Amino acid sequence: MRVVGPLVAQHDLRDFMTAGPAQETGAPEAPWGGDDDPERPRLIVFCNRGGDTYLDLVRHIADTHPDTDLVFVGYDDPGLAHRASAGAARLAHWRFHSRLTQTQYFDYIDRAARSPHGLLISKAGPNTTLEAAYFGIPVLMLESGLPMERWVPGLIHEHGLGRACAGPEELLRTVDDWLARPAAIEAHKKAAVSFAESVLDQDAVTARIGDAVRPLLEAR
Repeated sequence: MRVVGPLVAQHDLRDFMTAGPAQETGAPEAPWGGDDDPERPRLIVFCNRGGDTYLDLVRHIADTHPDTDLVFVGYDDPGLAHRASAGAARLAHWRFHSRLTQTQYFDYIDRAARSPHGLLISKAGPNTTLEAAYFGIPVLMLESGLPMERWVPGLIHEHGLGRACAGPEELLRTVDDWLARPAAIEAHKKAAVSFAESVLDQDAVTARIGDAVRPLLEAR
């Protein structure tokens, strides 16, 4: 039994990531995550449920935190990506997609991981949360309301991976707080890196599986 690290949901990503040109709305004034200001927060907003909430979030960030680097991905929904771009005129560094090339996907992940203030905003799904933690990217999540995902907010809060919000109002308050105090994002990044090293590390996971299975085999 071998535990994999990144791309836990690779089978889900097969149809999302393409080898050809991405579907993109608009063109950024500067490359997302440009190195002219490495301290500027870099946000990835991944939306595959709850579209209007994330549209409100993009508009709010554009109005109150226009210097933020922002990538919005409306999963397989060009209309959603277009609507998001319409509310982001004040953002200086932005891109909007409904699909990504593999190169773009990994570039965005890499830039967010290298940034001290990189952040992923999405619904609180287990694969998304664990993959972000693997790359050392804090999360700001909106609880999905799905019964099988009720345990995810507890995981996020227990290990300091970020925050899972119960509703849109809490999401907006938290993003305001964190963008005003980027050190809060950095603190969660350190927790995510620590979690990845101690919990998601391949050797550590292998050892824990062995410790759990060995007594059962010996008892048999």
